[in-house]
Amino acid sequence: MNPELFERIYQKHAKVLHNTGAKNRQLLICFSGVPGSGKTFNAKLLESQFRGIRISSSEINDVLGELKYPPDNKLRRETIHEYTKQLLGKLSGLKNGLLILDSSIDRKYKLVFDWAKANLWPVFVISMEFSKEDILARIKARAPQSYAEYSRHLGYWLEDQLDFLSRHEADFVINADLEELPEDLVKIISKKLNP
Repeated sequence: MNPELFERIYQKHAKVLHNTGAKNRQLLICFSGVPGSGKTFNAKLLESQFRGIRISSSEINDVLGELKYPPDNKLRRETIHEYTKQLLGKLSGLKNGLLILDSSIDRKYKLVFDWAKANLWPVFVISMEFSKEDILARIKARAPQSYAEYSRHLGYWLEDQLDFLSRHEADFVINADLEELPEDLVKIISKKLNP
């Protein structure tokens, strides 16, 4: 990604990045899970609880839409991935080392893990646990207009998640039906940030 495009995206995206002035040890929290499984809900809870910097693929996608970036899904995905990688580099210079990736790591784990390894950034993976029936019911209730398309893609997303989890063990598993952060998770992350 050329520096001009990165800056154009970043100027708009920076308006929704919170806690950039906070101070935290380095920790990159990632989620494994299909769309609608609760990644954003939990990422926002973590952002609030620990004053982390939440990086949302959906918000980056919205910025690309505002910039009239071509809607081609493959090109958009690649642009979001490349922007995210460069954004991690930019944010790594801040005092707040708690970065929360509010998107699924299932398809982009190599990019994220390579960055973390090169920058000696500890990674913490949270897997979202759910039943196929529950997730379909959740989507049908929340976005009935998207249900047919969602159900067509769900099999691929589940394969991506299973493939990722067969290669990398999650550090913590959250049931997608929970409405607050599990106490055990809060303790583990608190300990990592304040050893």
